Amino acid sequence: MSFARQIRQKIGSIAYQARVKQFKHSQEWLSHRHNKYFPKIDWKSVHDGIAAECRQRDIPLEELTVDKEDFNAFARRFRLPSFSLYARRCREKKMMEHYIAFLLMGLTPGNRYIDIASESSPFPDLAREKLGLETYSQDLTYAPGFHGNRIGSSADRLPVDDNWIHGASLQCAFEHFQGDIDSNFIREIARVLKPGGRCVIVPLYMSQKAVNLYDPLLYTNWDDAKADPETEIIAEIALGGHFERFYSPETLQRILISGIGLDYRMYHITGKEAVFPGITPYALEQLNRVRYALAIEKAQR
Repeated sequence: MSFARQIRQKIGSIAYQARVKQFKHSQEWLSHRHNKYFPKIDWKSVHDGIAAECRQRDIPLEELTVDKEDFNAFARRFRLPSFSLYARRCREKKMMEHYIAFLLMGLTPGNRYIDIASESSPFPDLAREKLGLETYSQDLTYAPGFHGNRIGSSADRLPVDDNWIHGASLQCAFEHFQGDIDSNFIREIARVLKPGGRCVIVPLYMSQKAVNLYDPLLYTNWDDAKADPETEIIAEIALGGHFERFYSPETLQRILISGIGLDYRMYHITGKEAVFPGITPYALEQLNRVRYALAIEKAQR
């Protein structure tokens, strides 16, 4: 992404923060029906629930402990330019997400890879340069169709051939897929992955109760009918997007779809904090969101 575009995004962010400051003190927000705290997450309950779902579906649940030396080697290789404004306040989280994604995809030079919901991420270009991959960035905000290494489309309707890619990843993106786009994406990835190809979702946002969040400043026409059934609805200012979905262990059935030629593997990610001693409280809070990842592999024929 050009530096000029980064500046435009920064200006837009500053303008949005000014709106946030004003809205937080408005009567509209103080009396808003969905103005409530996110329920405190009981991580033991969540983990026990995920483990039970995985056993029931014969899906492996593994602990992935981050290797500090291996991560640092990756971070040096994927060092962002000093002038980059990308994820400046939570670079630790973004680097961790991409480290886990590339670790689990296991791609080799010449493989074809798509960064799904990439928006302004510099990582596809870095992966092309550092790993020798044939990389593509996909996002709904791009102009429709193929434009060089950019693909403009919805994530659940990729304009590519069957069995076209070796790998795909979503870094802090899958939770923004509203309605049936999440499950439709899983079916789409079953179509576009080559046999043996992998897709990694990191993080997979989890809670003991299913939650739909939306930003009332960005999603001004929200209708409760758009929410998932039997789901807690919460409005959150400065959400980082229009919409986010937190899965409960029980609602993982939405995306762990059987009978479509995919094998699933869930990962519990540990050891992250040891990699970043002394980071800011905000950066640590962001990093701690990277708790679970889902790896999806297309079965070999």
